[in-house]
Amino acid sequence: MTQTSHKTPFYAWSTVSNSQLLSWLGIDEKDFFDQLHNPLELGEAGRKIHAAYVLGRRNFWYANESSVITSSQSAYMALSPKFELLEQEVFVVMYLNRAHHIQGVHEIARGGISAALVDLRLLFKPAIV
Repeated sequence: MTQTSHKTPFYAWSTVSNSQLLSWLGIDEKDFFDQLHNPLELGEAGRKIHAAYVLGRRNFWYANESSVITSSQSAYMALSPKFELLEQEVFVVMYLNRAHHIQGVHEIARGGISAALVDLRLLFKPAIV
C-alpha cells in the first residue's frame, strides 16, 4: 500500500482508502467496521467519524443538484440526505427541466409528526414564474 501524506489536499480525500483514513486517526480498521453498527461502542474517535459520515450524507445533496432524476428511487437518493432525519412532516417539491435535471427544490410546508397542509398556489408558483 502506498503511503499517503497527512497533507493530502481536502478535495483529494475521496481517493484515499478507508484503511488509510482510519490509520491517520489511529483506529484499527477491523474493530471499527465490526462496531460501526453501534456508534456508542466506537469510542470518542469512532463517534466523531460516525458524526462526520452522517453530516457528509446530509450535505452530499448539495453537490448533486445536477443529478438526472429518472425514477422515484433517484428522487429519493437525491433528497434523502437532506430530509431523512427530520422529525416532522415536510412537503417538498422538486422541479425538473425536460432533461430531468433538478432545477430547484422548494419546501412548501412543514407540519406535525404525521401531516403538513399544502397551499396549491405555493406549490405551482415557482414552476410558473
